[in-house]
Amino acid sequence: MEKFWYLKHINIYQQLNEIETAALNRVSRSWNINRYEEVQSGFDTVYVVKSGKVKLYKPPEKNETDLVEKMTVATVEKGEIFGEVQMDDEAENQLKVESLDVTCLQVLSRYEFELLMRKDPNRCLQIRKWISWLKIENSMENVIGRSASSRLATVLSFLELEYGLRRPKSTEIRVRLSHENLARLIGIDQRLCYDLLEEFKWREIIESRWGRINLLDHWQLKKIASARLEEIELTKKEEERLRDEAEQFEFAPPNDTTQANTSSN
Repeated sequence: MEKFWYLKHINIYQQLNEIETAALNRVSRSWNINRYEEVQSGFDTVYVVKSGKVKLYKPPEKNETDLVEKMTVATVEKGEIFGEVQMDDEAENQLKVESLDVTCLQVLSRYEFELLMRKDPNRCLQIRKWISWLKIENSMENVIGRSASSRLATVLSFLELEYGLRRPKSTEIRVRLSHENLARLIGIDQRLCYDLLEEFKWREIIESRWGRINLLDHWQLKKIASARLEEIELTKKEEERLRDEAEQFEFAPPNDTTQANTSSN
């Protein structure tokens, strides 16, 4: 079990009305921390990021050198939530949290947070939706150390298992995901994520429309996911580039040398 958990893709301040915000302020305390300061209380605690941002990361293993970078698992920003679980025996490679900017946190016990959320039955349903995202987020530990294409294929395979609906010729992932959300989940540039999705469609591995993804070729997806460090070639993008160059060459005006030769003749 991990010492820290987190919920992203929500802003708790946008979910609470004025009365609930006042209740949150009553049962919580503010904690102002400097940049790169570690966050830890030792108790079952919930933290709401009021301003700034923090990162959850895996420290290097004991047998790794100090030159090995910390592996960032998630970045939690304004309005998002992370929590701490009280543990008697902590593994050395447990998740840790540190601030990335000067940050203000609202700190309250997990008990008080659960009471606050239970006051609105609709919000309990919303929490279950957040937990679904938490399951996706926490699966990201399995993509650390992979190439971008392997990360994308791995998370699509996970989503298929968790939210897939079998159809005669495909599996529909019943979670709406934009390429921006996917990029944030797997920690890659949005443009690269878009190009990879287009490549997957080009290879007929997936099809997507209105944020819905259908998996067409499980074998190819598994093959890309298994190639942990190997990046797939963006053949669709390369073909488009070559076609554009060919079109430019075809319609390019004759150069001065050609004109000069024509005149001399």
